[in-house]
Amino acid sequence: MSKALIIKELRETWWLGLLAALLLGLYLFVQMGYQPDVFSLSFRRQVNYQGRLVVPLPYLSEGFRDAVLWIAGGLGLIVGLWQTVSESVQGTWLFLLHRPLSRRSIIHSKLAAGLTVTAVATAIPLLIYLIWAMTPGTHANPFELWMTSEAIVACLVGLTCYLAAFLCGMRDARWYVSRLVPLVPVLFFGFIFFNGVPGLITPLGIATLPVDAILIAAILFAARNRDYA
Repeated sequence: MSKALIIKELRETWWLGLLAALLLGLYLFVQMGYQPDVFSLSFRRQVNYQGRLVVPLPYLSEGFRDAVLWIAGGLGLIVGLWQTVSESVQGTWLFLLHRPLSRRSIIHSKLAAGLTVTAVATAIPLLIYLIWAMTPGTHANPFELWMTSEAIVACLVGLTCYLAAFLCGMRDARWYVSRLVPLVPVLFFGFIFFNGVPGLITPLGIATLPVDAILIAAILFAARNRDYA
């Protein structure tokens, strides 16, 4: 891998990760019991009719896993396409490939930067939320570490979305024919996730690992055989 190329990729995509992190952070702030007030442009604590604080159950409140998946998956799709389609639109693939680096090293550098942005942008807000959830006195709900499993799986699916989008951008095919085929496993994972099929969320997270390995192998194959002229 090339350190200079990784830095270049991070410089071009960091702002996408920042936007996703801010969006996720805002959602998690609401989950901590703060309600946005659009009139005063501030936040106020949510209280019930008895004046007690209202804090949703950490990590397991309604719609939590879906929100994390939308943000993580959406970020992965955008970053993956940004790193590949933008090179095609700007005609810079040939410039990259004529650098004194192997084609594999160039793709590895891009993947390292993209996976870093996608993972860090979702992991940091969730880690801060985890620290808050584990801190005594912040809420009156029970909390165990196993409750974070669905959020972790959502982040893993987000990485799979990134790799699938990257492969779509790398493939030399028509968009309306077969170029979007790599998104099939993403749609499958999303169907299981959004429907909350009992007992399949954890196996789903494990299943992302071999799927990711297959996608990376397909990306390297596409990079080696694509005609960039």
